[in-house]
Amino acid sequence: MVGRKPKQKRPQWPTPRYDVGSPDFIHAVGVLSANYNLLEFQMRRLLELYSKMPYPSCTQLFLNANNQERLNLLGMCCDASAHPLRIRNRVHWFARGYDTCTQNRNIIMHSETVPIIAANGEQEVQFRKPSKKPPFLPNTFAPSIKELRHIADATYQFQEFGKNLFTHIIQNFERQKLNDKIFSSLKFLPPYLLPHKPKLPKILNP
Repeated sequence: MVGRKPKQKRPQWPTPRYDVGSPDFIHAVGVLSANYNLLEFQMRRLLELYSKMPYPSCTQLFLNANNQERLNLLGMCCDASAHPLRIRNRVHWFARGYDTCTQNRNIIMHSETVPIIAANGEQEVQFRKPSKKPPFLPNTFAPSIKELRHIADATYQFQEFGKNLFTHIIQNFERQKLNDKIFSSLKFLPPYLLPHKPKLPKILNP
């Protein structure tokens, strides 16, 4: 009887090894990035809903506009809406949370990551990002792993808030959109209650 071949050990990655900091920190950054992508999707859907622009046009505008332009347009369109005040207030609340989450995400994802060894001997990561004005001095952000995970959690909470709010609005105030192909899957969802407003996240400071 021929014996089984020994299982090949997978090569270690990255090879050659390079230092990007604690795996826990890098994992938290990845979770934050994934959650932010979902949050941005909810922002685009609400902007499309309130601007009343066709999907391709709104997507083009969304991709070309900066964050402040997106927020300004959503705010103006929401204020002009006939939706009840309780709905419009929550849309504005979502926009405030989205703005803070975006600032935190940009700091972390657009910074130089610097692995360090903390006083307790554990490996951590600092984030260095130059200021936006001359002389462009670097700001150093040093969130703990707990703080970094909290930022990721807050981003998740606001994307869930945006998703639940959008679905509630469609089901109760924009039911004609259920006939649109892009929203047709919402027909099969159970009724969504008006979501409670989550706590606003804190802005990461240097």
